[in-house]
Parts: sequence; structure tokens; C-alpha cells
Amino acid sequence: MRIQFILENEWPPLAWHLSLNWESGCVIRHGEQVDVWEDRFFEGVWDGDFENAAFDKAEHPCGSGAVITDEEVLLVPPFHPHERIYFSPERLDASNSLRCFLSVSGESLSPEVPCYKPFFLEALRGGASKKLPRLPLAGGQSVALLELHPWRLRRTGGERVEPIQRPCHFEEFRGYAQSMRSGMQRFVMNASAPGRRARFEPKVELSTGFDSVAVGVWAREVGVNVALSTTGVEDALGIGEQLGFDVRAKHLDEISNLPDSVFLEFCLLPLGRNIPMALHEGNHRGTLLFSGHGGDEMWGMKPAFQGSEIARPRDQILAGVSYTEYRLRVGLVVIPFPLYNQAHHEVIGAISQSEDMIRFRDADPDYCRPIPRRVGVERGLGWRDFGIAKQKGQIRFLSEFPASIRFAIQSFARTQQPSNSFLDYAMNWAHATAENPYSAKSKGFTSPLK
Repeated sequence: MRIQFILENEWPPLAWHLSLNWESGCVIRHGEQVDVWEDRFFEGVWDGDFENAAFDKAEHPCGSGAVITDEEVLLVPPFHPHERIYFSPERLDASNSLRCFLSVSGESLSPEVPCYKPFFLEALRGGASKKLPRLPLAGGQSVALLELHPWRLRRTGGERVEPIQRPCHFEEFRGYAQSMRSGMQRFVMNASAPGRRARFEPKVELSTGFDSVAVGVWAREVGVNVALSTTGVEDALGIGEQLGFDVRAKHLDEISNLPDSVFLEFCLLPLGRNIPMALHEGNHRGTLLFSGHGGDEMWGMKPAFQGSEIARPRDQILAGVSYTEYRLRVGLVVIPFPLYNQAHHEVIGAISQSEDMIRFRDADPDYCRPIPRRVGVERGLGWRDFGIAKQKGQIRFLSEFPASIRFAIQSFARTQQPSNSFLDYAMNWAHATAENPYSAKSKGFTSPLK
């Protein structure tokens, strides 16, 4: 198959769009930090050697890309459900950005759908189901959401690729902790490989919650030196000092100084809750960021996962889904590290419930995480230094946005279909209002291959 890579210098550096025609070939337009080879491309990192470009065989690709042959195109999404590939089986095009997909395809969100949250939540609950969930678009069109496991596209149709059944190499806490450290080290090595278009400096997102503390402990043990922390509701500076991090902090009050364009950027996907991330933009550029997202599901005392599809049928909350356009623009790779090894969720759940972990349980069963509690305590942190109260210090809701933003959404909502809340229209408003980096008039040029 003829494959053409086109480098778009004016696009966000980690964005890409693939267009396939079985007769004429495959065209991939991409930003400057997307790595391209003769038959494949990828943005991000994976837990394996970078040199062999075998991200399609990795258990934990964190980023997205594709492998293209004469017979098929294999779309590879992130291993976690916070981000995805937007794919049209009818048009045979795909992108890691909804904004990019809509812009290049000429499609648009449906004005008859005031709130897109339920569609993203359906995808999260279903996991790696054989049937791809879809977002409705204008004019009766739709786009599929590809998460967790790859999708194989052939002339005769497409199918979900079943993951390789890899054995679980741990049965108890210490083996699990070692597996997590080893996996983190592989990500770090991949991110710094000399053959990359751009290398990523490892950093950790640190708070006083259970999950980021455990991730922070492992990060220091594999040589990560920088922690990013947001103060205002909580203060993790003391924890960072105890762990030996160079802590770079921002206060939540500084959100009022962010330009409206950044709020718009986070509203391009549901809820816009991750806006505090933008306080750290200067430290996010060229960064591999280990976060604690996913700890509730992975380390809680109540099972959250179901089956090999990694479905989460009882989930009610969309966490960490609104930052994609921001991270593509600043050249940031985010790993919700507690979800590493999620294929072995039953074994991990059994470790949390084991007799060996009883002494690390907290009294509140709804906020009890024996695994990260043990990680922190054995590293020398005091019991009451972390994981004491559930905080939402790095989350902001649309109702807390500046009055100017809420007024703009409300004005937009008056022109649309009726809804229970004008805030439901935030995503439609953002797509109708935000500057579009994918509509640049200048044309890209042929991308140099590895």
C-alpha cells in the first residue's frame, strides 16, 4: 500500500489524522513530535524498547498510532480509557483528536445533543467491547470511540484485536510493587530513547491523596526528580520534601489568570474538570507525567473492573477525560499509572483484600487503599501525612468557571435545543467558539522517515 506521511508544522505537535483509501493508499498528517517509520507511526511512549517500534505488541501503549500494511491497518489506542482514537468505519479516517477529526472530515457535533457526557461514559463502562460505541454527529453521522485494545481494519471490515494473554508475575504485594517499578522504568527509558523526534522528561503529579503518593514513591525509586503540585485545597509540599522531589507548585487561585482560550481548550471534551493542569503548562512541555488517576478503581476495596474487556460497568464519573487537546498542544504524555497492570485487576483486588494487608487498612471502607497506604508508610511517610480525606483539589467544575465563561455558555445555550442545564452545552459551545489549530491555510510537507 502507498503510504504518505505529511508533517503539519502548525498542528499541535502530538496530533495526527489518518485517511485510508484501499485503492489509492493511506495519508497520515501529523504534528512535529509524532514518530514515523516506513509502515507505522506513534505519539507517546510504551513499556518497551523504542528502537524496535513494536508499540503494537506492547501491553501498555500510552499514546496512539497505527501500523499499516497492504492487507490491514491496525489502530493502536492508549491502554487506559482517559483518551481514545476517534474513528469512522464508513469514511475510513481516524485521529487522536476529536477536534482534528471533525475539522479534517468536515463533520460537526450535533446541535440536537446538548450533553455528550453519557456517550463517553458508555464507552468507559463497556471497556474493550467488540462493538465500538459512537458519538452522534450532525446530519445523522457518527464517530466511533476506540479505547483500550487495538482495532484491525481490513477491506472486508473491522474487528477488535484480542489482547495477548500474558501471565501475571505477582501474587502478593512485594511482587506487585516490583512489577510497578519495573514498568515505570521501562516507560522512562522509552521516553528518553535517542532515536525519538522529541524526548520526554519524566515528572510526577503529586497531591496528598493515596494514589499520587504511591506513584510518587515508585517514581523516586526509578530516578524521577521533579514533582508538580497544586496547592489551595491541599498541600503536598511536605510530602514532596520527604520523598526528595524538586517540587514545583502552583496555587489554585492562579486559575483566574488563565486566558479564556485555555478554558475553551478543556471544554472541547466533556466537563472540563482538568483545567488546573494548565497552571503547570511551563513544566508540562516535553514531559512524561505519571499521575494518580485510576487509583480509585484499581486500589479501592470494591471491585470496579469486569472481565478481560476491562469494563467498569458501575462507573458514574468521568475522570481525566478533558485534557487531551491541551496535552497534544503542549507536547505532554500523561500516564494514569495506577491502571498499569489493569489486565490483572482480579489479582490486584485479591492483594488488597489479603490478610497480609489488613494492618494497612483505614477505618473508612469507602476511602481505604491498603496498597498505596503500604507503599507510603514503608517509604517512611506518616500515616496521617496522606490519604486522610478525599480531596478534589486538582479538579474544577464548569459551575466554578469564571463568570464570563459561564455567561458565554448560557448565551450559546439559548440558541440551542432545551436542556436541564445550560452547562450541558459547554462542549458544543467550545467547538463552535475555540480557535481551530487544524484549519491552518499552509500545507504540510513530506515527513522524513526513520
